[in-house]
Amino acid sequence: MSKILTVPKEERCIGCGLCSIKASLIKSKKIDLANSFIKITGSPGRYKVIIDYGTRTDYKEIVDVCPRGCFEIADEKKNI
Repeated sequence: MSKILTVPKEERCIGCGLCSIKASLIKSKKIDLANSFIKITGSPGRYKVIIDYGTRTDYKEIVDVCPRGCFEIADEKKNI
């Protein structure tokens, strides 16, 4: 079973964008938020973390960079 990045504690998100920056660095080796596989939308107290699952997402670096511990790496659930 493959692993994916999940956001089980999304309510903790403060919208800092560190995950988006790290994801863009992983994907394109430069800070390019338009090219990041993680996007943060919303406003204080109601941030939404959007992950593009069309790319590999199981990067422990994303889990480690989040100051609020929003992310985990989990088993991908297959729809059968």
